[in-house]
Amino acid sequence: MPPPAPHTARLALAVLLTAAARAHAQDAAGLERELIDEALNRRPVRLVALDAQQVTVQNARGGTERLPVERVVAIVPLLVDAAPQDGAASARQTQGSGAGLAVLTDGQRLPGLPGPGASADALRWNSPLLGDATIPLESLALALYRPLAPGLHLPDEVSEDTALLANGDVVRGFVELMPRTGGAPALRVEPASGDPLTIEPVRVVGVRFANPPASAAGAWAWFVDGTSLALNDARVARGKLTAAAAVSGSPVAVDVAAVRAFAPRRERVQAINELPMSWSQASSDRPWTPPPAVQRADEAPLGAADIALSGPIEVVWTAPEGAERFCASVELPVTCRVWGSCDITLSSGGREVWSASLRPGSPKAAFNVQVAPGPIVLRVTDAGDGPIEDRVLIRRGLVLRR
Repeated sequence: MPPPAPHTARLALAVLLTAAARAHAQDAAGLERELIDEALNRRPVRLVALDAQQVTVQNARGGTERLPVERVVAIVPLLVDAAPQDGAASARQTQGSGAGLAVLTDGQRLPGLPGPGASADALRWNSPLLGDATIPLESLALALYRPLAPGLHLPDEVSEDTALLANGDVVRGFVELMPRTGGAPALRVEPASGDPLTIEPVRVVGVRFANPPASAAGAWAWFVDGTSLALNDARVARGKLTAAAAVSGSPVAVDVAAVRAFAPRRERVQAINELPMSWSQASSDRPWTPPPAVQRADEAPLGAADIALSGPIEVVWTAPEGAERFCASVELPVTCRVWGSCDITLSSGGREVWSASLRPGSPKAAFNVQVAPGPIVLRVTDAGDGPIEDRVLIRRGLVLRR
C-alpha cells in the first residue's frame, strides 16, 4: 500500500493537532492539574505561569503560590477512572491520520512524516508541532514512515539496524539514507554479508536503529497529539507555552490546552513501567495468571502508563541507583468493582513499606513511600474469597531519583 501524499498527510496531522487541542480546551491554562512536588506529594492546582526559575499556581484555597522550580517534579492531568485494555490495544503503536513516528534514543517522540532534504546520516522530519526538523541518525531509536499495519512488527531492541518493509520482510544491516527529490529518503542497507541494498521509500514501513539508549534530562513537555519533547527556555504565560525544541532548535508556541504534562527536570523522575520488571504467580489457587499488561505508555504523561495486573501475582521492579521514593495510585478497574477484593503489599530493601485492601466499597488507594535502589516487590493476593475479578491497575507509578 503506497504511503499518503506528503501534503495530504501533513494537512491531516495539522488537523489532528488542532482537534486534539480543542478537545482538551477545558484543560486550558488556569484549569485544574495535578502538581507533583519534590517529595512526590500530589495536589490539585491551577497552573498560572512558569519559567526557568519558578512555577506559579493557584492552590485549592484560591491563593497564589510561587514555587522554586526545584520543588516541582511535574505538572500532569488529574487521574480519571480507567478500565484495563486488552493486550493488543496496549501494544499498538501510536496511530494517526497517516502519521509516521520518530522516536529518539532518549524517548522523545515526534509524530510526523519523513521529508525531502535528508543526508546520508540525518533524517529530515516534518512534525506538525515543529515543522521541518533535522535529526541525526545516531540520535534515532525508531523511524516509522507510516503506522504499523496489523500483523507487522518491529522489535523493541535490536543488535543491528532493522528495516521493516511493507510486505513484511525484514532487512538487517547498517542503514544510511539516500535523498529523494520531493519526498522521503530511500534506505541504503549494508548487511553483515552480501552486497548493499537500496530500498525505495514506497516499500519502507520503518527502521529500528541499533543506537544505545540515552538518558532523558532537562525540561520536557508532553502534548495532546502524542509528541513529547525536551525543551529549552520553556515558559508559560497568558495561556501559552513557548520554548525551543532541544532536538532542532525549532520554536514551539502552543496553547497550554495542547500541553498534557510538563517536567522541569526529566532526569529526576522515571515511570515504573520503564524499569526492568519480572513477575510470578503469587498463589497456586489459580491455574494460570496473565502477565502484567502495560497500557499505551506512548500516550501517558511522563510515560507513566497504567499497568494492569491479574491477581494473585508478584511483580518485581528494579529501582535504579539514586532512587529515593515511589508513588502510585492503585485501583480496582471499574469493571471489577462488584466481585473484586484483594490485598496489596509493597516491599523495598527487604521490608514491607505499604499495604492496602481494595474492596467494592473502597476500590482505590495510593501510596508515596521511601524506597532503596534494587528490588521493589508488589504482591496482589486474594482477600479470602477467591481470585474472581482480583484485577488491579497501577496508575501513574513514578520513582523519584536524586
